Amino acid sequence: MEVWELLYGVASDERERLVRHILQWAGFDRTGRPDYAIMSIEQALRLGSSGLIEIGAHGVTHSPLTEISPKMQRQELTESKRQLESILDRPVRSFAYPHSKFDAKIASLVAECGFHAACTGEPYNVDPNTNPHTLPRVAVGDWDGHTFEKFLKRRIFN
Repeated sequence: MEVWELLYGVASDERERLVRHILQWAGFDRTGRPDYAIMSIEQALRLGSSGLIEIGAHGVTHSPLTEISPKMQRQELTESKRQLESILDRPVRSFAYPHSKFDAKIASLVAECGFHAACTGEPYNVDPNTNPHTLPRVAVGDWDGHTFEKFLKRRIFN
């Protein structure tokens, strides 16, 4: 946790260099646990083709936007949008803030970069006055249908 905290706000290229150095020092390779593997392009295309799920951008380097320069913020937003649109071959309209870090300026920049909506990490309910660039993002587990139904009922009726 201490290492993660030290690397948290470091620029992505420097963070990557330091992580490589730590892995080499520890004698580990870059292979992660299979259950933590990132989604492949093929999996993303299959998921996005269902029509039930919208695939949105999340930044290029997963840097907390509040910790990087305005120039880098814009680059994270525009480049992640461009890359994902190239992969999906369709417009990308939504964004999720990495580490749920954002402020009013960043939310405005997200809109300026062409995103119609953005999700925070805040678990609150939406009302007609909710800014579409500060929508809640609620974690959903690998649940069966019954558990998911109970979760939705609690969220909607509480």
